[in-house]
Amino acid sequence: MQSLPRLKRVLDQLEPHGPGNMKPVFMTKNVFAVSTRVLKEKHLKLTLMQPDTNFTLEAIGFNLADKVDFLASGIPADIIYTLESNTWNGKTTLQLNMKDIRETV
Repeated sequence: MQSLPRLKRVLDQLEPHGPGNMKPVFMTKNVFAVSTRVLKEKHLKLTLMQPDTNFTLEAIGFNLADKVDFLASGIPADIIYTLESNTWNGKTTLQLNMKDIRETV
């Protein structure tokens, strides 16, 4: 299992999440989509990056496929998300679970 970033390990200690202990929600401004694709005609799968960095993160936005053209156009975006672990083919990585996206203002 790949080591997850320290922030995610600290957040995991706050579990279990539920009505009395909601998951922390974060906002990041001025991100760009490096790659975009639509899953099952309604979900958005992205690789995101902030300007002047080589650091990318994977993100998924359930029911946000209507934002694909805006993100693919290269316009900077602000995103609201929770952090989660994503395990696929035996590899665990950090993934942003996007709740909403807007054009950076």
